[in-house]
Amino acid sequence: MPMTESGFRKYTYAEILEQQITRAKDLFGDDIDTSEQSVIGKYIRLNVSDFAQQEEALEALYQARYINTAVGISLDRLTPFAGIQRNAAVAAIWEVWFKNIGSDTVTIPMGTKLMSSNGVIYHTTQDVTVEAGKSSETIHMQCDTVGTIGNNPRNVRFYQTQIPNVQIGVNGFLAVVTGANRETDAELRKRWKSALNGSGSGTTNAIIGSVSRIDGVQDVVIYENETDTEIAVGTFSKIEPHSFLTVIKGAENLSAEIAKVIFENKPLGIQTNKSFVDSVTEQVTDIAGTTHEIHFAFAIDAPITVYVTISKANEPKFNKDAAQPLFEKALEAFFQDCKIGQTVYANALFAPLVQTGAVYCIDKIEVDFTNLAGGIASRKGARLDMVINEYAAFGGLEITYEE
Repeated sequence: MPMTESGFRKYTYAEILEQQITRAKDLFGDDIDTSEQSVIGKYIRLNVSDFAQQEEALEALYQARYINTAVGISLDRLTPFAGIQRNAAVAAIWEVWFKNIGSDTVTIPMGTKLMSSNGVIYHTTQDVTVEAGKSSETIHMQCDTVGTIGNNPRNVRFYQTQIPNVQIGVNGFLAVVTGANRETDAELRKRWKSALNGSGSGTTNAIIGSVSRIDGVQDVVIYENETDTEIAVGTFSKIEPHSFLTVIKGAENLSAEIAKVIFENKPLGIQTNKSFVDSVTEQVTDIAGTTHEIHFAFAIDAPITVYVTISKANEPKFNKDAAQPLFEKALEAFFQDCKIGQTVYANALFAPLVQTGAVYCIDKIEVDFTNLAGGIASRKGARLDMVINEYAAFGGLEITYEE
C-alpha cells in the first residue's frame, strides 16, 4: 500500500501497468512482446485490472477512518465519537379535526385512510366520535410513507371509506412531527461537526451542539438579543432584552428533552425568550428541585410553489408530461436542504431543473408562498424571504409551455 507523509496515495491503472511491463522485461528481456495482442500482454493486463480494483478497495478502507471521507456504514461507526447517530426516516404526523354537518352522530375508526390533494395517503391514529352539528377534538393523522413527502397536506379528504356529511380540516401549518428522509452522509457530517463544536456550555455553539445530538433534530438556529430593548421579529413576535430564542427543525415530539438540554447549556442569568408567538414552554427541574420555564420554538415549513415558463420557440421538443415528475423530484431534493430562515432565490432553481435533462432552456422561474408565520401574503416573484422560524419546503409545481 503506497503510504506517504501525506497519507495514502492510490496507484492508478496506468502506473500499475507500467510497473508490471517493466517487471516482465526485467525477467524475460527487453525484447519481450508486452503489447495488448500478445499472450503475456493480455495476462499482464488481467492482473493489472485486479490490482487496480484492490487499490480502490484499499483507498476506500483508508478513507473510512475519517469523518470527511467516510460513507455509509463506515460513517455511522464514527458518529458515537460525537454522541449522535444517523437520523432514520420519520413519518409526518399532523393534527386533524372532523366536522359533522349531518343529523346523526358519526364514529370515525382508528386507521381511517385520508388523502391529500397531492395524492399522499395518511391514516388516523385513534377513534373519534363526532356529534351532529359539532366538530371533533383534534386527533393525529400519520403519513403512510416515511419521509418529507407527508409534510404538505392540503385539501385532505377520505380515501377508501367515504363518510358522508363529514368535513375534514388540518390544524394549521404546525406539524406534530415533521416528516424527514433518512439523514444523508452530508447532513450527518454537518451535524457531527456541530455536535463536537458545542462540547462546552454557556455558549451559542454549546446549545446548538447539544440540541443537535437529540435524535430527530434536523437543524438548529439561535437568535440572541444582547441589547436593553426588545427586538421585533416578524409581525407579531419579539425577542426580549438579554434573552435568546432557539428554533428547532424536527423532533417535535421531544420538547421536554429539548428543554432540558437547553437549560443545562444556557448561560447563567440569561433567559429564554417567551414572547415569540409560536414558542413552546416546558418546565425543567434543577438538582435543587427548583422549577424553571424554558421557552423555544419549532420551525414550520413554508410550502413553496414553483412556476416554470418554457417557450416552444426555445424548446420545440419539450415534453411537459414527461418533465413534470422529473422536475418535481429535483425540486424536492433541492428544498430538502433548505435551512431555517434561508432565503429562496428563483434563479437557484435553474441548475437542478436543467440537470434533469428534460429541458435546456427555461425562460422564467418564479416562486410563491403565503407567509403565515409573519401574517403577510407574499406575491409571486424571484425571491422569497423566510421569517426566523420558517424553512422553505416544496409545495407544488406549475409548468407553462408557451406557443
